[in-house]
Amino acid sequence: WDSLLIGLAGAFAVLPGISFTGSTIVVGLARGLKREEAAIFSFLLAIPVIACGGLLAFCELVYKYKNISDAVTNLLPPTLLFGVVVSFISGSIALVWLLRWLHRGDLYIFAVWVLLLSPLAFGLAFNTPQPKGRDYIDAPICEPDEHKHNNDNVDRSNDNDGNPDVKHTTTIPATTSPQVVNKDNDTDNGELTKLSNMTDEERAEAIREVERIIEAERVAQAEQDAREIAAPPIVDDETKLVKLDPTSRVWVEKDDDGRKRVIVLGVVVLRDKPIELFACRRRSKEHESIVALNVKPNLIHAALLLTGAKPGKPVEFMPKFVPPSGEQIDVRVRWLDKDGKRQECPAADWIAMANEFDEVKQDDGSVKKVKRTMNTHWVFTGSTTFKDDENVTHYVADETGEIIGTSNFVGSILDVPIESSDQNSTLMFEANTERIPSLGTPVTLVLEPAR
Repeated sequence: WDSLLIGLAGAFAVLPGISFTGSTIVVGLARGLKREEAAIFSFLLAIPVIACGGLLAFCELVYKYKNISDAVTNLLPPTLLFGVVVSFISGSIALVWLLRWLHRGDLYIFAVWVLLLSPLAFGLAFNTPQPKGRDYIDAPICEPDEHKHNNDNVDRSNDNDGNPDVKHTTTIPATTSPQVVNKDNDTDNGELTKLSNMTDEERAEAIREVERIIEAERVAQAEQDAREIAAPPIVDDETKLVKLDPTSRVWVEKDDDGRKRVIVLGVVVLRDKPIELFACRRRSKEHESIVALNVKPNLIHAALLLTGAKPGKPVEFMPKFVPPSGEQIDVRVRWLDKDGKRQECPAADWIAMANEFDEVKQDDGSVKKVKRTMNTHWVFTGSTTFKDDENVTHYVADETGEIIGTSNFVGSILDVPIESSDQNSTLMFEANTERIPSLGTPVTLVLEPAR
């Protein structure tokens, strides 16, 4: 009971101005412990608290960096080690001094000290903005712009290659979206002040404006979906296509020689950024994927099985890195240019190595730097499955939208058989802008087991 009551007293130290050591020693003395006993027990009681806090912080680093090796690397910079050494030395000196004081002095001086500082601590705590949820974990590695979908609120009028452009009509004003306000911007803070001072009628009008924006986005998206549905697959002979599912745009094509390939339709959603995927499921990871496919990933997996392709294993990170494995799959992309002429190339041509260039000699003798295209292939990992709390099996790619990866993802159906990070600062691949048609261009992907 003594241990339980002292521990409960220590829990109050989460409040600003309440001392963990002071509260636990006071309750220990109230339960009849000697001063030295109460102090020593208080210090020992701090060990599991600090250890669990450190474990929680480490788990958050693993969540942030996606694997333990990166977490350990970022856990041990020189500044942190210096802080640990200094805090250990200063803490030891303070504890020795406090034990001597407890042995020969009174405790009321500490009560006065805490009483004077508590109002200041409370004031600082309640006037300091606190992070919400897990935002503080992702903030250092995810800039706000990286979360914007390329098909949302983008002016695509600069695309003049003749292909259909997708245009969205408007953007949400800052006053109606306080979650994305830049706290370092005084103007945005002023907008928030205006929002709080709105009348009921003004607030109702703002809500109606947001509803109009949402409806406009819905209509634009419906128009884009209609264009995708209307686009036929670009193949030599449609009679050789066997539709895998009546409601989905994925087929298996069989040649006269018996070779089979998967045909699936998509649309260009990104042209000019670092990427983690070549293809994702529609309305999932379009901010980091060149092509979006309006089809359930498990149907693509099934279609690849029908071609005779053998799945391997997704990437493994623990206890050591094991690259994705499986049968090699060639991926080609077809589209119509501004003149309606059929174009086709390996999907790898749309992907460039980040910050790597080749020098190409021009006809006039000059040398031009061009982006180096992706230097690896894809393998059929087959994604994986998991069971939820109700023991229902789910296909990971259906949940995450990861179909053809350029960074290692457990959920990807096709992945690169090399170590490829998904950290924003070290992405290996980017969109090869010069070779990709305009946003909104319907495309046909051809997935075929390598010859």
